[in-house]
Amino acid sequence: MSEGSLLLFAYQFPHRKTRDFIVDLVANGVVNFVVAAAPKKVLKHEDNRRYYPATLLPERVIETEVLCRAIGPPYYPIEHGDHEGMAEIVKRHDISLGLVAGARIIPSKVISLFDRGIVNFHPGKLPETSGLDAFYYAISKDIEMGVTAHFIDHRVDAGEQIFFRELPIQGTESPEVVAENLYRLQRHALQDFIDLYKAGTITTSKIERPYKNLPMVPDEKARTLTCFDSWRSGRARQKIIQAMFAACERGDVDQVAALAGRSVDLVNSTNSNGWSPLVVAAFNQRIDLVRWLIEHGADVHYSGAKGTSVLMYAKTKLLNDPEADYGLLQLLIDSGARIEHRDVYNKTVIDYVCDSRDTRMERFLIEKMGVST
Repeated sequence: MSEGSLLLFAYQFPHRKTRDFIVDLVANGVVNFVVAAAPKKVLKHEDNRRYYPATLLPERVIETEVLCRAIGPPYYPIEHGDHEGMAEIVKRHDISLGLVAGARIIPSKVISLFDRGIVNFHPGKLPETSGLDAFYYAISKDIEMGVTAHFIDHRVDAGEQIFFRELPIQGTESPEVVAENLYRLQRHALQDFIDLYKAGTITTSKIERPYKNLPMVPDEKARTLTCFDSWRSGRARQKIIQAMFAACERGDVDQVAALAGRSVDLVNSTNSNGWSPLVVAAFNQRIDLVRWLIEHGADVHYSGAKGTSVLMYAKTKLLNDPEADYGLLQLLIDSGARIEHRDVYNKTVIDYVCDSRDTRMERFLIEKMGVST
């Protein structure tokens, strides 16, 4: 990062994220930045109550000004909405980029002062968990938790997404541990952003946010936490399913067997594309894994939303290859895969092979149907 190129939006009062972001910037070699620290305000919807047991030891956080004096970044106590004051700081230090460690809503006029924008690290997936209560909205909407790094615009929790980092869930964590890990993931996201910024490899995509979530009232938070155990179990299972499909793509029989040992129904689970493990293994020509999956109950008759059969997927990478080995196709047919199966377009696997003008595979499949050419 260039000399004097960064401004950290922070808070004047003792604030953990402010402290940690200042320390992390210095630790990552970003020493030429300034801190714009806003005073404390009492928010209309501020809620500092705990809705789950707290067992972790509390941290002691020092005043931001004291920390800045100790490790060096220039410190400016200022309202973040003070356009003239912020403009003076930006001009004085030739600042082009802002990072948010702590801030209320930043006005559009202030955002426009930063040529390279202002980056926020939201503790949730956007747009689904916009607003103050991202932790609770992830549970209530039954979605993954994580951190979204994004360039802000005039709307809250919108703008351009840089990346989303998902929080791993093992399935044994308490709400307190999940919340703490989510906080720590924000620090990881800051470091990831610094690496991208230094390398000049930042890419973005538009965040489509039709509305912002309202702050939850206490009763809503309490009710939401009654769903925590099922949310946690679902997230942990989803990670196992993701690992299963990754192993199927690689053809890793040992890994698939180990994962299936944790839950036998995984062999017939589906991913976000509507594929089963057998589909993934067959499409990627993993014949040993296909054999293992069939032997352990995988449905050879499975078809996707459009009726695409396992056999149809299996033929794809073999099309028009004069040296192709049809052993995988033979295995599926011997295991009961129906060549005459029709998809939603009323087409069979032979129809698709004919469309591709692969006469060799066409002859093979017709022979397997017992039809003379």
